[in-house]
Amino acid sequence: RVRQAFRLIVNRQQMIDHAYNGFGTPANDMYGRFDPGTPDLPQREQDIEQARSLLKQAGYDNNLTVELVTSGEALGADEVAAAQVFAEQAKEAGVTVTIKKTDSATFYGKDYLSWPFAQDFWLTRGYLSQAGQGTMPGAPYNETHWKHDEWLAIVNEAFKTVDDAKRNELIAKAQEIEHNEGGLIIWAWRNQVDAYSTKITGLKKDPLGFWLGRCDFSKVSFV
Repeated sequence: RVRQAFRLIVNRQQMIDHAYNGFGTPANDMYGRFDPGTPDLPQREQDIEQARSLLKQAGYDNNLTVELVTSGEALGADEVAAAQVFAEQAKEAGVTVTIKKTDSATFYGKDYLSWPFAQDFWLTRGYLSQAGQGTMPGAPYNETHWKHDEWLAIVNEAFKTVDDAKRNELIAKAQEIEHNEGGLIIWAWRNQVDAYSTKITGLKKDPLGFWLGRCDFSKVSFV
């Protein structure tokens, strides 16, 4: 209930406007944005009244205090700003969020995968790839340690399914479970802003469609 409440505390567009200067799109607590199996679920919106109700059911009535771990060095100043915006939003639901700022070595140090509540960022991947890297038991970057037997069975079956349509059905079921019960608040897709000049030629696009920094610069020259 606390996880569900926290997802309802977030005003996603407000966080994008204040932390990313508007350069982003509200996300819906699902990380397979471009995966063909991603279900078309209603966009989750801020609902302070429902968040308060869920917190009260969990035994917290204006008396929950949590520490949010972040790092300007590791994540960027805009993510620290996002943490500060969330802390202000949480006050409306009776939650006190204290922000712990760390350096890179501390953030990604020995406590990295054991912070009770922390920020991080990921590049966009297919759903199964992301689940294997960060959500499944034994995943190398399992930050939440969320456990859900039904979800795990569906994901394992999806990994073994060759038929695209059947696999996408399984992915949709898994994503919906995680959307409702998972351990992540996925509040925004941040825009990657690139720049180019007509005085440069030979730049080769990244085969996976990533931004300018991932392009092939080996044959770049000035016109």
